[in-house]
Amino acid sequence: MFRILFGELVTYGFRRNLLGLKWPAIALNLLVVAICLWLLWYRGAPDTSDGLTMRIIVVLIVAAIHGLYVLSVVTWNGAAEAARSYGRELILSCERLLRNSTPPAAKRRRPRKPKAA
Repeated sequence: MFRILFGELVTYGFRRNLLGLKWPAIALNLLVVAICLWLLWYRGAPDTSDGLTMRIIVVLIVAAIHGLYVLSVVTWNGAAEAARSYGRELILSCERLLRNSTPPAAKRRRPRKPKAA
């Protein structure tokens, strides 16, 4: 019944956690890039026939792209947008629950029988 609410909650939680991990992710990406550059420098002139060198270059490119992604896409505005969407859906779900439910007093009340005159 509330699949959209659950989806908004998951999105909000993901974006909030991603924002919390932004700086550790950047630090780890910088560390990986530094290690890859050091390995390429230590190994000397790159030999394209060597499989290890190609793997190091691939890891270097992926770490650089991921670091740029985290720097540019993961922002406070993204987490705030997800929070607003979740809050809006939560209010709509609560309204739907209130509209479809009957008050407890109305459930107990029985109709009166007319008195015979």
